Amino acid sequence: MQLKIYSILRPIFVVLLLQFAFSSHVFALPEMTPVQIVTNFYKIYLGSSFKPNEPRPQLKFSNSFNRLVEKNKKICLERAGTDLCGWGAGGDIYLNSQEYLPENSEKAGLVVKDIGSGKILAKFNVYPSIKIDEKRKELSYEREVIFKMIKKKDEWLVDDIIYRNESARSQISKEIQFYQKSKK
Repeated sequence: MQLKIYSILRPIFVVLLLQFAFSSHVFALPEMTPVQIVTNFYKIYLGSSFKPNEPRPQLKFSNSFNRLVEKNKKICLERAGTDLCGWGAGGDIYLNSQEYLPENSEKAGLVVKDIGSGKILAKFNVYPSIKIDEKRKELSYEREVIFKMIKKKDEWLVDDIIYRNESARSQISKEIQFYQKSKK
């Protein structure tokens, strides 16, 4: 009898566990450090299948960052027409790339470290299967993404993401200003 109950409950448990792992936010306990949160996130994210319409994990954003992203989506829907518009519309926001096939965090060479002032640096290769000629480093798939983290009510949240010395907040604000100035 116990074996029969186990065989029935096991698939249900596996489905629930997978749904939890790929829910809209990454599991983060209040006592986890920002480095642990970003590391755990990328270990799951870099191992995702990256198939269209398949849910992927996300980091939790601060309320103000979420409001800015939502404002960007709204103005893009209202004014962009057929233009490519919106944060992340031209690539992956966590990989800072249009082309990627990381396979997993080990192959991607994931390194995450605290660089001070609430900033967490994540370094990885988005296409580790492509070997880069040293003379052609401009084709490198190495990425550095910095997460500006803030703590609100015992929870670490992403308040900005910095790519090559330009913040996501800055990119989003510039796009919003551009479309606010343009005609409907």
